[in-house]
Amino acid sequence: MRIGVIIILFTNIISGGNIYGQLFKQFAFDSMGIKLYELYTTKEGVTHVTSSIGIWKLKGHQFDGPEVGTGIMYDSKGNPEHQNIKMRNYLAEDSIRSMAQGPDSIFYFVAHDNFFLWRPNGEVGGWGWPPFIFPKTSPVSKIWIDNDDNLFVGTVKDNFYFIEKGAKKSSLFGIDIGADKDSNYTVKNSKLTIKQITLQPSTGIFSFAQDAADKNIIWIGTNRGLFTYNAQTGTSSPVQRVNKTNITITEIYTGENGNIWFSTLEKGMGVYNPAHQACQFYPYKKNKTDELTKFPVKTFCYKSPHQFFVAVMDSLPAIFNTENRTYAFVDDSVFHETANRTTDIKVDKAGNLVLIKGGRFYISNVSESDLLKTSVIPDSAILAPFFRGIRLKGGADLATLDHDPELLKKIVLKYDQNSLIVYYDVNDFSDEKDIQFAWKMDGYTNGWVEMYNINYDSAQFAYMENLKPGKYLLQLKVRVGKKDWRKQMAAMTIIITPPFWQTWWFWAAVIAGIALLVFAVVKWRVTAVRKQERIKAKYEKEALELEARALRAQMNPHFIFNCMNSIKSLIQQKDEDK
Repeated sequence: MRIGVIIILFTNIISGGNIYGQLFKQFAFDSMGIKLYELYTTKEGVTHVTSSIGIWKLKGHQFDGPEVGTGIMYDSKGNPEHQNIKMRNYLAEDSIRSMAQGPDSIFYFVAHDNFFLWRPNGEVGGWGWPPFIFPKTSPVSKIWIDNDDNLFVGTVKDNFYFIEKGAKKSSLFGIDIGADKDSNYTVKNSKLTIKQITLQPSTGIFSFAQDAADKNIIWIGTNRGLFTYNAQTGTSSPVQRVNKTNITITEIYTGENGNIWFSTLEKGMGVYNPAHQACQFYPYKKNKTDELTKFPVKTFCYKSPHQFFVAVMDSLPAIFNTENRTYAFVDDSVFHETANRTTDIKVDKAGNLVLIKGGRFYISNVSESDLLKTSVIPDSAILAPFFRGIRLKGGADLATLDHDPELLKKIVLKYDQNSLIVYYDVNDFSDEKDIQFAWKMDGYTNGWVEMYNINYDSAQFAYMENLKPGKYLLQLKVRVGKKDWRKQMAAMTIIITPPFWQTWWFWAAVIAGIALLVFAVVKWRVTAVRKQERIKAKYEKEALELEARALRAQMNPHFIFNCMNSIKSLIQQKDEDK
């Protein structure tokens, strides 16, 4: 079921001031009286934008929407209806509070009255109601789904709620959902329970992140500092080194060398080192500062090793370097159209930087590496090709955008997995009918392999057969019509490991084994020879001793006889004294 109406915004936004800058393109939602709040980039490559009238979806060069939030079922008291559909006012304030995508197959939305909706990942429409009714005691501030499909719901002042397997698609079936006599939405016989977790009284939740080393540990950003929650034991504790100061943590990243990076509304970027239990803050430069000056950062996202894109709430977007702890602000002529208030920033699946600044939506015309350059980039460089999937010849998928997408950047395969099919695409060119791809792989192709011009609806792939063991770099580029090849390219590292009998360590082991064998044989022979020599020496010694004994045996009688003759002679000579 599709909730809401579809409006093609592209034409209207042009009339409202669609301007190309050197680095960014803008969409002037504010010219239509629409307020933007939050960005969410899905793993399928679609950018969702929440607004005062619902959710917009960026697809190629145009937005579709609003979707969700404009056609939710409500009764006259503001409660969601189950049967009769009533359209809400398009200018309803803050109709969607937060979004979250799970690893299984669930994409959640939550409306401003804590009303939840879900749909299968990667699908349009198909909205469903979850098997729970969320409390309305405090507005939802953040929803988040961990890698085990557990749903976390943060609130403005009521701490957070934990719904085990709340984002697993199979958990949403086999329940009884209906309406009471007043058309109020009801849930019966649900197997999902909502568990409230209290960190500290009246605590607001703004961010969640799973620990990089221990998936049971969840880091939580609040208006009272940083906390940890153990999903296995159900225990929580404040991070004392961070919570000694009254700070609001708006976003958390846990994958940088064991450090916990976070953004704050008071002190800019911060980092906590769990090993040393040390915390540091890094405010950005301002013209005027005093002890009461705040350095608000609404959120940040990963750019590259040691770099983050940062949404600075009272300035331009920036790039923060975690090695030298400095900010590099990204300026562009198109930014001069709006106030210096950056409230959200993300990198989409195609590598484009998207952000909300001064209430308008901006998307980069260039790659991430060119964001600080001043050269004008043509419109044809907005979108880049990308790899959609990789599979073995005659086998199953090794990786797709929905399954192990990180393997589409670098994949290591066995020697017998050396015949591959790599599927590729370019982000939403539904209006283009003359697209050409080219790919090359050093060590396998002689330069670029240009494919035939194709209709965009056709699946495109590159086939590599009988790759020899080694490291390969697969590159992909695209062009439209007779235009130049786009500067942005996709790249994938493919490593084919050799069989063990062709590896250096195998031959090193063989050589070492032979050397040990030769050493053992030589040592055994030397030992045997020395043993024979010791036996021979022993026998020779015994022979000499026997010979000496024989000589002594022969000498003893002669000695006694001579002595007696001498004595006898002396007696006969009457010389008894001698």
